[in-house]
Amino acid sequence: AGYRLRIVAIYADREICEARGIVRESEDGKKFSCKNWHASVKAILAMQEHLRSSDALPWTGDVEVFDGGHGLESISFDRLEEILEKAPSSAGSVRGGWCETMLLAGIYEAENGSRVELDPANVMDNLVQVSAEVGGEAVLGCSTLRFEVESCTLRDPETSAAWQLGLTEQGRARLVPVDAASGVLIQVAPLPRRSLPYPVHEDAALMDALGGLD
Repeated sequence: AGYRLRIVAIYADREICEARGIVRESEDGKKFSCKNWHASVKAILAMQEHLRSSDALPWTGDVEVFDGGHGLESISFDRLEEILEKAPSSAGSVRGGWCETMLLAGIYEAENGSRVELDPANVMDNLVQVSAEVGGEAVLGCSTLRFEVESCTLRDPETSAAWQLGLTEQGRARLVPVDAASGVLIQVAPLPRRSLPYPVHEDAALMDALGGLD
């Protein structure tokens, strides 16, 4: 029909994204994470490679990349690759992962009916201290556990025991022991102002999109 697509990508340095995100977080109350910055920049290069390999460039041209942090200056693909090589991976970020941490926060029930309250110290760090108590008493071997956001792993620093955070088919958070030395814990109740404001299992559209994936 005579149409020609034009694909434009807007880039910004991680520091600029984080500075703007923090401001928006304080003004709008929307939590900010730079966790996907690295993957987002890589996606620009992946898109260009897809267009090239599928012989679509005659209809689209190259992806046009502009620096949104410096007056929309044009950036070359070589420059993007250089930036990615020098930039730390998302795992090295000191912020982010709040969604996973809020998913973790809650009251869990074991197979024997006993319950434990897991309360993260914050939702910003990639390595978070988590209090584990039942009626004020320490459980799971230690009163303070550690949650690694990047791997979604909850660890006991004293015994090296570990649990993997995931979802049941019903969309509830669950903790599965890595070494199978203890039973599975299923979240049965949220923590006010700590857990996700809209639990996964209560979002019918999201559950439908997940397609029952565990």
